[in-house]
Amino acid sequence: NSLTSSRHLQKYNPFQYFRSVPVEHCPNAYGLILGLQTNPNDPIFHLCYSGDTRPSSNLIRACEQLNKQRCSMSLLLHEATFDDDEKGKNEAIKKRHST
Repeated sequence: NSLTSSRHLQKYNPFQYFRSVPVEHCPNAYGLILGLQTNPNDPIFHLCYSGDTRPSSNLIRACEQLNKQRCSMSLLLHEATFDDDEKGKNEAIKKRHST
């Protein structure tokens, strides 16, 4: 039940890994790599969140480094603002966004 889960989380910190990574977007924009583990016996769930940035070599390298440590990415979240047509692609590149 949720009460048991709440008590468990108070005793156990599920945040096992947190890393912010500069990305190619507006000034001071960062992607995020987060490792969550809701139970000490479960594997860590790794989340990579890029935001609505251009493809980021920094973020790719950070994920590859995690893979070298025998940790695989569980989920990649990548936002996209513009349509995936010629006009959208041009706008995205100009504004450092994605389609």
